Amino acid sequence: MLVSHNVEDVARIAERVVVLERGRVVFDGPVREFFACEHRMRQYGIIPSPLLQAAFLLRARGFEVDPPLTPLELYREIEEKVLARRRPCSVKV
Repeated sequence: MLVSHNVEDVARIAERVVVLERGRVVFDGPVREFFACEHRMRQYGIIPSPLLQAAFLLRARGFEVDPPLTPLELYREIEEKVLARRRPCSVKV
């Protein structure tokens, strides 16, 4: 069991998240499910990690990226879902 307010630690170590608000359980489920919803995180006063913030920005721009738990996962999401959509530039020299 890990008790932490550090989002990066939770993402790296935990498989399940339990969020308490005023002594009541308001969320109990998989880490990815919790981190997939920026609104839910902010609703409970949890600031998304820089990795999650990057993913949420990409989503806001129309890219369907999964919530990353590690830098490598974010890299793979960008490589697969963002860079793959870019068209090569045609530069005339």
